[in-house]
Amino acid sequence: MIYYQHFYPASIDPALLDVYLSKGWYRIQQMLITTDLITKENDFLAVFWLRYRLADYQHSNKSRKLLKAIADFSITIEPLQITDELEQLFTCYRSAINFDMSETIQGYLLGDKTESVFATKMISIRHEGKLIAAGCYDEGETTTMGILNMYDPAYKKYSLGKTLVLLKLDEAIQQHKTYFYPGYVSLHTPKFDYKLFPDLNATELYHRLNDAWIAYNSVDLLQLHEEMLRSFFRAQSK
Repeated sequence: MIYYQHFYPASIDPALLDVYLSKGWYRIQQMLITTDLITKENDFLAVFWLRYRLADYQHSNKSRKLLKAIADFSITIEPLQITDELEQLFTCYRSAINFDMSETIQGYLLGDKTESVFATKMISIRHEGKLIAAGCYDEGETTTMGILNMYDPAYKKYSLGKTLVLLKLDEAIQQHKTYFYPGYVSLHTPKFDYKLFPDLNATELYHRLNDAWIAYNSVDLLQLHEEMLRSFFRAQSK
């Protein structure tokens, strides 16, 4: 088990990003990081890295309704550019959430760096010309990694965070990608559970003890959680 490893790649080509993602790594700011554990109130908790198998992915009826609800909005996809408009949306979104984030999208995506080594694109949703939501993702050769979704709280009824995930999935499928990586979930951190809504039948979980991806629906998460903690504490006691 790994408790936080990270490094700053000087560059990252798409095929290499695919390899890192397949081993449970993820991009934060300009780092690649991985971990199997987080801490909460001084307790260690296991986390489970996810990916969606795009060849088998299907929108649910609920997902189709979410996409239909934004049919009159304007949607564009382009390489990420950090603008004042985007920073204003990020500030608006950040003011309405109940967890800590960087003060700016520049800080969230770049940290203390000035340029990105990742190939990042952004989906924008506009209503009557106003930017109301944006979702950032990185592209590998055969994969896509979801990085950030944000939206104007005034449009909360549209579930734009989830809708951006669906739009990213549609784009990844159109680009003939194999997997979409949304990050990790934890049994004890409900704020990550939105990553489970798209299609559990197409969702896989990284089992680091076996170095294998397995069907999410085939796993007893509580049992795996305990196995991961035992493995970690055994290693620490040696």
